[in-house]
Amino acid sequence: SPPSSPPSPPSPPSSPLTWVLGQPGSSCDAACDTLGGTCNQRETQQTNTAERVSAAARAMGEECVGTSDRCDMGETPLLFNADGHGCFYCSSTTEASHGSCYRYAVERKRMCACDTPDTPGYT
Repeated sequence: SPPSSPPSPPSPPSSPLTWVLGQPGSSCDAACDTLGGTCNQRETQQTNTAERVSAAARAMGEECVGTSDRCDMGETPLLFNADGHGCFYCSSTTEASHGSCYRYAVERKRMCACDTPDTPGYT
């Protein structure tokens, strides 16, 4: 019988992210920097559904009272406290600027995915 092939190496674990709520008017670059980390733009941009924005809020110890698809707000995802704890996201896949780490707006709190020194593979 032919020799058995060696087992496949295990898949690397998915990188755990730290979700952080930025200060009002702060970018995700600044929010992640306070943790000694860097903004993960891909993950921030992929927070583009009600389910994903709610999960991100829970990861930060927050709760979305409601969710809204707000592609008119270029710094989504956001936790907006004007009328409670509404969570805003942008579902558009053509709005490349949404979720960009450098975006900010006065008084808006960005929801930011950060890679930190505790993240495997962090450099």
